[in-house]
Amino acid sequence: MAEKVKDEVVVEDIYAAEEFAQRPEMFGDGVRDYTVLAAFRYAGKDKATKTEALEIVARFRDKKVGE
Repeated sequence: MAEKVKDEVVVEDIYAAEEFAQRPEMFGDGVRDYTVLAAFRYAGKDKATKTEALEIVARFRDKKVGE
């Protein structure tokens, strides 16, 4: 008989932008708390998972002036 494989769903915790801003070093060297807050505001979000936050800040830091 075929065995049922149980898929484990990993759910990441969701944190507020202010919580991420308290640890800006997780986004790389030179990232300041206000950069994290600005990135979240630009993305229109106030909460995210760690993975989402890393993407939000990375996209914001890669923006060119005027985009």
